[in-house]
Amino acid sequence: MLKPEFPAPTKIRGRLFFDRHEFENYKRGLLGLPILERDPRAPIELVSANQVSDELGRHRRTIGRRVLEIQRRTAGSHAADEQAA
Repeated sequence: MLKPEFPAPTKIRGRLFFDRHEFENYKRGLLGLPILERDPRAPIELVSANQVSDELGRHRRTIGRRVLEIQRRTAGSHAADEQAA
């Protein structure tokens, strides 16, 4: 079974927020449930990193480590793209 990918955050005024739909799909993936499609008419709801850590039952620093993993992955893919060009 594949491990679901932690959703990428959005930074607003120095604080981290996550798309509620992506976060819910991440939780569904942890439970082995199917991923739901986003309703195109539904507004995008953002939740704070503190709320994400509360819902996951993890410490805020754990969420920070996941964010760093995402940033390193994207930085690595950008570097690979530049080398290929």
